Amino acid sequence: MDLYDALNAGRARNPFSFDLQNCMAPLPRPFQWADGSSST
Repeated sequence: MDLYDALNAGRARNPFSFDLQNCMAPLPRPFQWADGSSST
């Protein structure tokens, strides 16, 4: 909780801006989901 408070108060060391591109999945999204668990 101390780091959270320090970041919000502007007192944390080495802060950086949040970039949504850095949070994306590293692999491309599959075109379909095939798990093979359904029985017919």
